[in-house]
Amino acid sequence: MLPKYIFLFFFILFFMGCELSNTDTNHTLDQQLEKKVIQVGKQNFTVEIANTDLKRQKGLMNREKLESGTGMLFIFDTEDTHTFWMKNTLIPLDIAWISSDNQVVDIQTMTPCEKDPCALYKSKAPAQFVLEVNQGELKATIGDQFKIQ
Repeated sequence: MLPKYIFLFFFILFFMGCELSNTDTNHTLDQQLEKKVIQVGKQNFTVEIANTDLKRQKGLMNREKLESGTGMLFIFDTEDTHTFWMKNTLIPLDIAWISSDNQVVDIQTMTPCEKDPCALYKSKAPAQFVLEVNQGELKATIGDQFKIQ
């Protein structure tokens, strides 16, 4: 009878370890995001860099808040009319699409998705960079310059 309990004990420990491992992976991804200071127009933001498919797919999903003066900068390999949505994104955001020649080409306001299908937000012009910050914080206008410091 004792071997059954030992097996059950190790079985439970194994699955608890798997769950902790998954949580660690998600937490580690957040910690691994490189941070940079960027300037858009006359404003500076400290941004997390999303420059891989996995980081871009996760974006700001499931975050309950975003500190003032911070955001996320999505960097794409090619300039295109990139489309975003707010699935599992809990905070309202301003989004700016920035061309490969470092000019703001579109700005929109996005609200959290409360039911499917979620709204799609597509740039009006090709962009290589996309900036997301708290709604109301972005004071940039179309044509403003962008630079990574």
